Amino acid sequence: MGLNYEYMKKFFIILISALAVVIIIVIVVMGTLTWQKSSHDKLLIEKKDQVAAEKTYKPDNSEYFKVKRSEKNDLYYYAADGKRYVFPNIDVYRSWYGNFMIENLKVADLQTLYQTPLGGNVTFRPGTLMKTPSIPSIYLVIKNGLIRPFASDQLVTEIYGSDWNKQVSELPEYYFSQYKIGDPINALKELPQIPTQININQDKGLE
Repeated sequence: MGLNYEYMKKFFIILISALAVVIIIVIVVMGTLTWQKSSHDKLLIEKKDQVAAEKTYKPDNSEYFKVKRSEKNDLYYYAADGKRYVFPNIDVYRSWYGNFMIENLKVADLQTLYQTPLGGNVTFRPGTLMKTPSIPSIYLVIKNGLIRPFASDQLVTEIYGSDWNKQVSELPEYYFSQYKIGDPINALKELPQIPTQININQDKGLE
């Protein structure tokens, strides 16, 4: 009888100790998961605020006077290096100037236009989501034609919302070669900080 009692006593002590260890492990794991979720949620809010700030971009008034159109409505940016840079399509123009009507832009004097050397193309404004028809990847424009692909559509959805596809500008393939593809964005923390105010001269490193 005495042996059975001692045996049962030791058994319950071991059982209680084991349960205590399990409870401690559960508490630690739950605490870690809660901390990770809290950190992730905080980072997500920061990134969403960053994206929202980028969407409020509006060029300085002086920037509008640097854009001229030809009689055929080709659009050019007269840059600080004395050259003119062409907007390859309307989506690139709108990434910088929104819905500012092309008709409101001054028509360039043809002689001056042709005497001004071409410097190349204007690229999408930093912070723009873009794609090209033959490639499924969604890219984030970083600066001066450097783009980084998102590793997954789920990541894009998390940052830009379920309607992110409406925020993507498409670039024809024959202009895509002018962009340089950087490292993929694999996680929320890898989303780079994009300037909320930047003009084309600054984007190209001309001022």
